Amino acid sequence: SLLKNKEVLFIGPCPISDKLKSKIYKFAKNKNLIVIALNAHNSVKEEFIDYRIACNPFRLIADLEKHINLEKPLITPASMLSEEIRSKLSKKILLDFGLRVLKSQFQFFDSKAILPSSKVIAYALAVSASGKVKKIYFAGFDGFSDNDIRTNEVEEIIDLFNKSEMNIEIISLTKTKFNIPDISII
Repeated sequence: SLLKNKEVLFIGPCPISDKLKSKIYKFAKNKNLIVIALNAHNSVKEEFIDYRIACNPFRLIADLEKHINLEKPLITPASMLSEEIRSKLSKKILLDFGLRVLKSQFQFFDSKAILPSSKVIAYALAVSASGKVKKIYFAGFDGFSDNDIRTNEVEEIIDLFNKSEMNIEIISLTKTKFNIPDISII
């Protein structure tokens, strides 16, 4: 219900210039976007963010103190975390959205998803699809070097998502190496 019929903006890990940040802030405000930052990255002002999303248990453990100290609520597969980690994050967790990983799968349900990877981008797309968003914008997803295996992993995730029955448009507000259309907001 948090996302139904809304447009969302995912903030990725790549640096964004101050000039472009200003344009992104204005664009998001004008379109009344829900802003979701992936993991504990701080490439934009915390007050600009509505929610944070994280799913990889190892990454969550590595970023645990950051998540505890960040002010925004967290969407995560809390039920798959240890009781100790869950209790430390308990005041931060907004939504416990389940996750199961099966290669080449992308299926969305009300409270969980089956994903091709535990990468946070797959999880964020799944949460958005299950929440029935209208459109997804990306910022700060520049991509990796041409030889980096992560490029192919993310491309596969995006391709599987685009082939799903959800038919949700994805647009990047910043330049990206991924197979995502981008628009100029400058």
